[in-house]
Amino acid sequence: MNTQDLKGSPKSASITRQQLAERWGIHVITIKRWEKAGRLQPNRLGPRTIRYPLSYVEQLEAEGIAD
Repeated sequence: MNTQDLKGSPKSASITRQQLAERWGIHVITIKRWEKAGRLQPNRLGPRTIRYPLSYVEQLEAEGIAD
């Protein structure tokens, strides 16, 4: 995913569950399971609005969590 595809500045960029699943090549249900298990910590912006800061996603990738 390119940060130009995201709204806002690169520092404030965030992605949806769907975008994260596509980025990591896994199903959205897996993302939801990992949230429930505490493996992922999304930002909840409302009852149905979940976002992941791009900096957080990149940190997880560096740690190898998506492997």
